[in-house]
Amino acid sequence: MTRIANNQMTQFPTRRGKSILAFAFCIVFAGWGASFVRGEVAYEFTKVADRPIGNAGNLGLFPGLNNNNQVSYVVRSSLTTGDIMRWDSGASVNLGTGSFITQVPINDAGAIAFDNGSKGYVADDTGVVELFSSSRGVDVYGINASGDVVAALENSSGNYEVRTRRAGGSSRRIFSDASNSEYLTYGSGGPPSPDINASGDVVARGTLRETFRDGIHIHTSSGIITVDDTLGPLRRFGNIVDINDSGDVAYYGTPDDQISSAVRDLYLYTSGVGSSIIADHSDFNSISEAGMVINNHGDVLFNATAGGVAGLFIGGNPATDRVLSVGATLDGGVATSLLVREGMLNDAGNFVFTAYLDDNMDGTADRNAVFFASATAVPEPSSLALFAMTAFVFVKRKRRR
Repeated sequence: MTRIANNQMTQFPTRRGKSILAFAFCIVFAGWGASFVRGEVAYEFTKVADRPIGNAGNLGLFPGLNNNNQVSYVVRSSLTTGDIMRWDSGASVNLGTGSFITQVPINDAGAIAFDNGSKGYVADDTGVVELFSSSRGVDVYGINASGDVVAALENSSGNYEVRTRRAGGSSRRIFSDASNSEYLTYGSGGPPSPDINASGDVVARGTLRETFRDGIHIHTSSGIITVDDTLGPLRRFGNIVDINDSGDVAYYGTPDDQISSAVRDLYLYTSGVGSSIIADHSDFNSISEAGMVINNHGDVLFNATAGGVAGLFIGGNPATDRVLSVGATLDGGVATSLLVREGMLNDAGNFVFTAYLDDNMDGTADRNAVFFASATAVPEPSSLALFAMTAFVFVKRKRRR
């Protein structure tokens, strides 16, 4: 996937006579509203759903996306209850109902995983199946191509256990922080934030009991792989981690030489090779720890601020890798914040995100919306020039009639 700094697709009106010629030259010189560089990618943003803020009808924070460009999201019908929706090319279907829902990952079969606070489920066209239950709490984080759902369950002692399960299958324990188990704590002491790939490998941040070191660890069928820990040049890690089907992992880390834990870099661990920096704190005002996502090509979409403007980036060059900025106009409103997380970038380079939109231009968000961003290759200069010449000839011939 090639990268581009891009805002919204520009709309060109078609008003008799000069419109076609103007459209052709706008394409040549503006590149459909994107920076025109040979071989780069532009993005077109399609609104999936939106709801007003301040009443029961808003959306969940983190939608999902699969490789068939199906989007999963939540539409709340009350302050605590919401419908589990699947969007496909403009049409949405309701697959079930849950409560207190924020994250709804979806796999390529169109199955959506979600929880209601005390139970975890998977929903598809055949119905809803309960997978997990705990009166103290269940948090669902991901679902793979085989339908394995990964979730964290809290027990009566306040410990967390991470398990996977698919519809019709048995629950499988991955790890826990109970006495004499794999972990002392997860991240900052709260619940874990695991993710799962096609092989059933589960990644999480935590302090291993065996080493007493905080780090990023992959749990496989044959054992634990430590991606990175405090034995190296990093003294702190972010809770949000993501893993692809090759076992590559995206994660946050704060270097030893930084006093503030708010200073962080974004890293990519390549299976069998090691880790390298994707985005360096010296190039950005800040790199958000709130969320990132990796696809099977190793592309990572993340939140950061550069040049004083927050936005979404794919790549570590703030000048060329910006995808969308806070302050951009989307569906007639100004974006006040943009959110991404695991399961929201597919292998075609398309992604989904949540945006909070200010419609009244008063600095306060009036609604939140889910958008589908489709990656489209920008035609090479020769193709654009040919298109412009063809349009020009068409306009001139029309005038001779």
